[in-house]
Amino acid sequence: MECSRCGLSILWPLPASSELGTYYRGGYFDFERHREEGKGLYFAGRLKAIKPKGRFLDIGCATGFFLNGIRRNCAWEVFGLETGRDAARHARNVLNLDVKNVPLERAGYPRDSFDYIHLNNVLEHVTDPLAVLTETGRILKPGGRIFMAVPNGRVDRHGYLDYHRRFGKPASSKDGHLFFFSASALQALVPRAGLRIENSFSCGLKRSLRVLGWWPRRRGWERPYEGRDNDAGGNKVIGGTGRSHRAAYYLFKHTWERLLRFPGMTRWAYDYIVHLTK
Repeated sequence: MECSRCGLSILWPLPASSELGTYYRGGYFDFERHREEGKGLYFAGRLKAIKPKGRFLDIGCATGFFLNGIRRNCAWEVFGLETGRDAARHARNVLNLDVKNVPLERAGYPRDSFDYIHLNNVLEHVTDPLAVLTETGRILKPGGRIFMAVPNGRVDRHGYLDYHRRFGKPASSKDGHLFFFSASALQALVPRAGLRIENSFSCGLKRSLRVLGWWPRRRGWERPYEGRDNDAGGNKVIGGTGRSHRAAYYLFKHTWERLLRFPGMTRWAYDYIVHLTK
């Protein structure tokens, strides 16, 4: 279902809460530890450039590897929220991180609690994006910053439509995505939450071309649209390690990825990256 005026689409009918819960089992969080901690190493440098110390919140922190990478490489205090029970337990018990296993609206953080809030690929999963953005703004300190990344809805929804055309039946929610945001939808939503966009970028052109069918798709692309129980990766164990590299490798890798971003929110990239403040 799509709003013709702002370009916001929603998966309809919305899955029941019990169905959504099946998306966030252990295998959903099969992230490589060293890769995610490498992202944290890179991000720590960005935080230190803002100020030596502060309070950082990662909403949707998964297993906590990214947060752990930040904690190891700067003096900022780190906190996390994760609704996936297995992932939150791993972050707390294995990494000893301050992570709550509740949605943002139930976390109980006081107003003006954080200097920087990380909202990476979260907004498309929640049932009330405006409420999440509004609460994020409430707990952000004056002058604080928000990093938000969401898929380009025009591209992200294409797989659902293509699946329906090819197989003649509705697609299941791929990885729990419920909302599909156009650039104009984000530009309309953000001010309603009391926030403003400082700048925006696009990335993931090759991935976008693959989803749109203009680049060869990987074999088995349709499995996630059949439901998580049919996804071959759905039963992987949590907390994979991957191969470790020197710090210089991660700094180069993420610096290079940042250079591949396009200014603004284009129609053809897979992801939108938006920096917000209030």
